[in-house]
Amino acid sequence: YGDGKGCIQNSEKAKYWYEKAISNGEYEAARRLGNDYQRGWQGFDVDVTKAFRIFKIGVEADHDGCLEAMESLLSDEYIPGLVPGESERMQKKCLERRAQKGDKYAIASLGNSLMNGYRPFEEDKERAILCFEQIVGKEEGNSTLDHNLDLALLYIELRKTEKYDQLIPCLQRAAQFHNTEYYKGWIDHTYGVIYRDALSVQKDLSKAHDYFLSALEKGFEPAKEDLSHFKKGFFGWKLV
Repeated sequence: YGDGKGCIQNSEKAKYWYEKAISNGEYEAARRLGNDYQRGWQGFDVDVTKAFRIFKIGVEADHDGCLEAMESLLSDEYIPGLVPGESERMQKKCLERRAQKGDKYAIASLGNSLMNGYRPFEEDKERAILCFEQIVGKEEGNSTLDHNLDLALLYIELRKTEKYDQLIPCLQRAAQFHNTEYYKGWIDHTYGVIYRDALSVQKDLSKAHDYFLSALEKGFEPAKEDLSHFKKGFFGWKLV
């Protein structure tokens, strides 16, 4: 009835059968009906409050589709009538539950939020590392899931010396997913840091300088500051 397949489209009849399905434990119907109210699909009037109430039924039943739909709704819409903080609490609950259930996209999103302190999460880079470690090497060609560079940068920032042997493998994988000059420059800059600071490799200022220069040529401006500390001496590059 919602799509008008083999019948005249009728949103009221669609609503009746969706609600009947929900009452019998078919929570995919909650995702579909909630989407219709959120988006105004299939002849439904947009009503984000109804969408919230319907998605919540599926969320309480731990339905994957409703968890994702609720998170999307709360990140996009203001829901009238919610008590202060309820929207953020529900959004966190949905994303963390999806991640807990092994959804790679949720794990990537959670890690990114924790790394950067994006609402509704507070910054927690230790937890971000744990998230990214679950998905690196399992991207299956999907750049959306690539957080290899983020993981390498977090290892360096938080001085995870026991993880330094993973720095170059992380950067090698990161290079497979992105073609933009800026991103490649960021990778080159990180190689420069690794060789300048001898992170799991022998210190090599010549290589470090070349990587920083390559990063700057690709448009990664922070490399300019690093290059300013290099001075050519009689025996090669030195830091000043």
